[in-house]
Amino acid sequence: EIVCSIDNHYSIGGQGDRIANAIMLSGNQKASLVHIALEDIPVCGTNEEILSNHSLDSLSIANRIKETFLAR
Repeated sequence: EIVCSIDNHYSIGGQGDRIANAIMLSGNQKASLVHIALEDIPVCGTNEEILSNHSLDSLSIANRIKETFLAR
């Protein structure tokens, strides 16, 4: 089981953290979480440039999810 979480802000304290906690509390050891979120201070630029730079654009997100499924 793969759960994907996408936050449009920093990863700490976001939706992904709550999902990770819920998975842990459920005891489901087969579930893994792909948590996609901002990890660095955002660069300046247009929305498209910023999302692309931080791998939060649609193509980067799709590729990360695809890689996760192929790795299983």
